[in-house]
Amino acid sequence: MPPRSSASRGTKLVTFISVGVYVYLYRYTVHLYILCMHAYGRHTVHSVAL
Repeated sequence: MPPRSSASRGTKLVTFISVGVYVYLYRYTVHLYILCMHAYGRHTVHSVAL
């Protein structure tokens, strides 16, 4: 029984870590996307103004 409980604890830890990494990557990607959109919008506005 003890090995099974430790294995489940390891699985929970792995799940927690993977979820944290996924959320971090998701937020990082969204941040980069917003930055790119801002840069693209600024570029478009400048080209239109010119």
